[in-house]
Amino acid sequence: MDEHSGRDVSDSVPGPWADIQLLKTSRLFTRLPKSVGGIGDLGYVGIGALHPLGLGASPRQASPEGPPVRGPEV
Repeated sequence: MDEHSGRDVSDSVPGPWADIQLLKTSRLFTRLPKSVGGIGDLGYVGIGALHPLGLGASPRQASPEGPPVRGPEV
């Protein structure tokens, strides 16, 4: 991590890797102040479990059944 800018760029890895797995492997949250959390897209579902205080947010995974279907308006 660059101390001046706060940027953290991980090394390249061979083959396909899930975003959340790369974050876990990087141990980024162990190098940040505990008050700094993380926000991610659907590639980061479970991000809160990687943070020491659970400070993480990502969208909820869609249900396999899809969104609820509304009935006809009366």
